[in-house]
Amino acid sequence: MKIKPFGEAALLVEWEATIAPEIHQQVVDLQAQITSQLANGITFIIPAYCSLLVGFDPAIWERQLLTAQLRHLAEVASDRIAKPTRKLHIPVCYEQAPDREEVMALTGLDWSTFVEMHSRKTYRVYMLGFLPGFAYMGSLAPALNCPRKREPRAAVPAQSVAITGLQTGIYPMAAPGGWQLVGRCPIPIFSADDFLFQAGDAVQFYPVNEQEFKDIEQKIEGQTFNWEAIYG
Repeated sequence: MKIKPFGEAALLVEWEATIAPEIHQQVVDLQAQITSQLANGITFIIPAYCSLLVGFDPAIWERQLLTAQLRHLAEVASDRIAKPTRKLHIPVCYEQAPDREEVMALTGLDWSTFVEMHSRKTYRVYMLGFLPGFAYMGSLAPALNCPRKREPRAAVPAQSVAITGLQTGIYPMAAPGGWQLVGRCPIPIFSADDFLFQAGDAVQFYPVNEQEFKDIEQKIEGQTFNWEAIYG
């Protein structure tokens, strides 16, 4: 693990440059330690695949002292038993898949096989970025590996489920994007108050049909949706 300056008021903590659950768990554990132990003077914490960006108030923290404290907290985090991550079960209507034909051509899979493979695996949320609440999840089975579209869309519908490379994610709002669209989620991913996902979450998708999709949307609009049902 390395810690280096990142501008005048931030430190970048870096681990081995690889995408691996074991490395990312160290990132998440250190984030938790900082949040619980060093709230005063820490301005932001941004986790990524194998790094953690920590912002600080120079009036409260001297850079060398904070560096030493982060090293100590990393040791504490590595010695403890990692707490279980949250697991979220997210409905996806794979019938709403604008890139269905292209994905089948790229993977050589029929659609039912693709859906079964995409929804069978549990994914890890490695980081949030690109858009507020957009969760980068991995890793897809190699057989589902697809490149980005040659021409990105000017507007991807909100809550579209997408893939590219060995990653999958859900667009939290309408925005330009070049990932392959393979379904749509009826649950809002982002609000002004909160994000649905956080780094370290475990996520599994499950297929719903068009009617089930509409039923969930109506329950959310009517404020009768059981949000606790997605956790477990």
